[in-house]
Amino acid sequence: MNKLKEFIKRMRDKGWVPLKYLFSSCVAFGIDYILHLLFDAVIPSNASMEIGAFLAWGCSSITNFFINRNFVFHSSAPLRVALPEYYSLAGIVFLLKSYVILEILTRLCRIPLFAAKPIAEVVLFAGNYLIQKKIIFKKQDSENSVDQDSN
Repeated sequence: MNKLKEFIKRMRDKGWVPLKYLFSSCVAFGIDYILHLLFDAVIPSNASMEIGAFLAWGCSSITNFFINRNFVFHSSAPLRVALPEYYSLAGIVFLLKSYVILEILTRLCRIPLFAAKPIAEVVLFAGNYLIQKKIIFKKQDSENSVDQDSN
């Protein structure tokens, strides 16, 4: 019971950010997963997995950006700064996930896409959290808050 109380205290001290990030990631993953499987099934092409991955990522990433910016990290970073930073990270992660991890899991290891996708997401989860928290959605100091977008 002490470990549970300690965990709750740590989460409260951190403003529940790690759990909110987990929630945000689950929402984005749900959107991405469903759309990716749907697009893979309906796109008549040998590259349906890759095309479906890109289309699904486009939908889920914009949702994830705004949830993380507004709900998870409560960032006041200007949109013109945070959005390109986020998509720089998201683009790298997308390429790693779609063209390295998923290719290895589905084509080399013969794991079906429905099982390989969650594995790829878990592999990249912690790194994404740290980069978004420390760099992309970092809290702005009061000097920088004057030069903010209204977004």
